[in-house]
Amino acid sequence: MSINNKEKPISDPTPSVVKDSNVEKPTAGGRDVGPVCIIVHGRARSDKVGEAKDQLMKIVDPIRANPDCLEFRVYQDRDDPQSFILWERWVSEEAVFAHGKRDYMAEYMAKKGEIFESLEGEFLQEIHPPDAASGDGTPRPVVQKSHQS
Repeated sequence: MSINNKEKPISDPTPSVVKDSNVEKPTAGGRDVGPVCIIVHGRARSDKVGEAKDQLMKIVDPIRANPDCLEFRVYQDRDDPQSFILWERWVSEEAVFAHGKRDYMAEYMAKKGEIFESLEGEFLQEIHPPDAASGDGTPRPVVQKSHQS
């Protein structure tokens, strides 16, 4: 999955592909498949590191306030300040693409091409989601009871 500033914007989703703002994401059989994690790797232009950090900090609170956002974190590499990672969890792919069109994203979306030399995102599907009954969000192992006769 690539979020590439050099690609032309994409619109109008089809049944088998969800498309939005330089991102094309296949779906499972044309349907949204539930909670997703997105990891975005961004490399700021060398003269735009401060602006990249400022723009990312502007969107943190509004994104976290979005009821469809389960988690949103921004990281900056200690040894390479041009390198940023966004770690996101959303209730669905549909929510991710809707979030990109929200008012709070307008300035960031307009400026990201001049600030970042690259942005690449990976969509991940959790294969063993946490059990809500555990209370702390940690996955609980599946235990099979053996029946002895």
